[in-house]
Amino acid sequence: MSRNILTRTSSLLALTLICAGTSAHAERSGQYGASGAFHFKNSSLMVQGRHVKPVSPKTRIAPAIAFDFDLEEVVLDLDFQILNPGTRYYGLGGINYADSDTGLNFGIGMNFNYNAARKGYGELKYIFFGWSGFVVNAGVYF
Repeated sequence: MSRNILTRTSSLLALTLICAGTSAHAERSGQYGASGAFHFKNSSLMVQGRHVKPVSPKTRIAPAIAFDFDLEEVVLDLDFQILNPGTRYYGLGGINYADSDTGLNFGIGMNFNYNAARKGYGELKYIFFGWSGFVVNAGVYF
């Protein structure tokens, strides 16, 4: 079982490094990000890598891959984000997949700037899944 965890963690780390190494390309085709998350119902910690791509001036699509350390599983997430023009806030909804189980999520998010070169985000979402509950997620874009 620990070899499986190591393989999954290594894969997620590789994805995060690829995201960090392609930040120049990301400005043309979207943004890559990495984050940490906490699932309240399970009291579990997760790490996530994502790519946020504009679909229109008011919408984005955000595919992501996460690893839940306590449940020892990889979670795939595809969110659709609806931007609120003139603010830092956005609504989101999407689909999750893990261990042959599919679920839906919805929530709110906020973009913020660390400095001129780095941007961050925070999200609160409710996941309807085998392990339904609230998840808070905070990270940075590269």
